[in-house]
Amino acid sequence: EEEEENIMQSHLFKEEDIILNCSDGVQLAAKRWSSFTSSDKNTTSTASNVVTKKRKILCLHGWLDNGASFHIVGPEIIKQLGGSSDGDMNDIDIVAIDLPGHGFSSHKSPDGPPQLLSEYVLYTAEALHSLNWIDVDNGRNNNINSNTQGNTDGSGERIGEGITLIGHSMGAGLVVLFAAAYPEYVNSIILLEGLGPVARKSVDAAQHARNAIQRRITSNRKLYPELSEGGDGEINNNDRINRSQGHRGKKKYVNLESAISARMKTAALSPGEQRISKEAATALVGRAAIQADQPFNPSKAGGKEIHPSTYDGPIYFRHDSRLMWPSLQYLTEEQVQALLNDAQCPSCLIVAEDG
Repeated sequence: EEEEENIMQSHLFKEEDIILNCSDGVQLAAKRWSSFTSSDKNTTSTASNVVTKKRKILCLHGWLDNGASFHIVGPEIIKQLGGSSDGDMNDIDIVAIDLPGHGFSSHKSPDGPPQLLSEYVLYTAEALHSLNWIDVDNGRNNNINSNTQGNTDGSGERIGEGITLIGHSMGAGLVVLFAAAYPEYVNSIILLEGLGPVARKSVDAAQHARNAIQRRITSNRKLYPELSEGGDGEINNNDRINRSQGHRGKKKYVNLESAISARMKTAALSPGEQRISKEAATALVGRAAIQADQPFNPSKAGGKEIHPSTYDGPIYFRHDSRLMWPSLQYLTEEQVQALLNDAQCPSCLIVAEDG
């Protein structure tokens, strides 16, 4: 019994950065926290009656944030859920991805839609598939209703059992949309500071489309002058991104501290009583910035987080500047309500009382 108790208390975790490859060539960077017991470290245990339960958690960040949004939450979840009340052990795998154009993930090509919520559902599915948590290639019926019951992996277990989605702000809207579109994969959802996708009035649809199209046309001519000027057409998409996007048009900050201050100020100027701690801002900026003298290839995922204690030189934010464009399409209130109804799983909404 004493040895079994020691095993229960030895639920540590490892942290790593990973890259997930998508079918369209986009690469998603992610932070991963996974628990492991003493048995994972090749030690022997006689506590054969201890049952290991798998828990898979995917975290989705908000607009212009990145996977570092969960740098405290991820390890804390493992600490809190490492053991369960029935004496069994929980093997927990938590992944916080950087959505395309955010953090260390690659950017979309010049002809790709940079910011559509439904497009992010694609990359959520791609991430889960790349992690081997789901199989999107197994040829199941595309009808949602036919997939919500009786979908098993051959062993009688429901496909996606144990997968929890956690979303913050825009990520919360993405979680709802994915859970509604793929209910068979989702065990539960947790929404942080957001009940679902942002809704807009249907009568404004034409104006939203015009705003997005005009912004795209004018911005493209600045971001990709080589394309608008014509040419021999021999430039591939990766070369287009590397030659034209990079740091073009972005503000250079004298150091990380100034960028961190700017991030905190942006939160304070947002509607409501919003604010962000310096610790959180430091983590987010450290994964969103790149040293000004370093080469930057937006068509490839990867990078190294930087901190004021180790680097005091100038930086750029590495996010895709097209994320600042207005969205081409929004959902209506009726559509959002339908998505909430279709998210057929236990749900938890967490909002701040002051913030």
